[in-house]
Amino acid sequence: MTEEMAAHRKKYARVGGFLILFCLSLLIFPAFAVYGYVSFFKNLALLSGNISVLALMAFHLLMDTLLMLFATFVGWALVKVKPWAAAAAKVFLVVQLVVPCLQVTLSLFIAFFLNLPMVMAVEKFTNLLRPIVYFIVWFLYFLFSRRVKATYGR
Repeated sequence: MTEEMAAHRKKYARVGGFLILFCLSLLIFPAFAVYGYVSFFKNLALLSGNISVLALMAFHLLMDTLLMLFATFVGWALVKVKPWAAAAAKVFLVVQLVVPCLQVTLSLFIAFFLNLPMVMAVEKFTNLLRPIVYFIVWFLYFLFSRRVKATYGR
């Protein structure tokens, strides 16, 4: 390893900069899950007669909980500088994009077949913007960042 490469690695081989910002963003995911819990129990009484809608909401809640746990796990791995953490972060980014798409698809499916107001399902489309932007920004960061390469390797 040349001196220049060693200096580069020393400068960037740590959890800092935008990588810290990403780790902090992973801490926000539990807040979204808590918001989902509150919404679920708030709407529970209103929708108690429609078991399909309740099942869909419970599915959303389960998916949000699993995503929250995965986000926590990835954040821990990144901070502890596990060698596989960058790959786990990329998997997390794909999963956090796929889950809302699945939720919107199921919402549209149930709304269509149960003749429910499509407003509930269409409203979910606006929830797709955040995961799409989040995915694009952070996936590109993990692909091209010098800090990620120096800290976790290729």
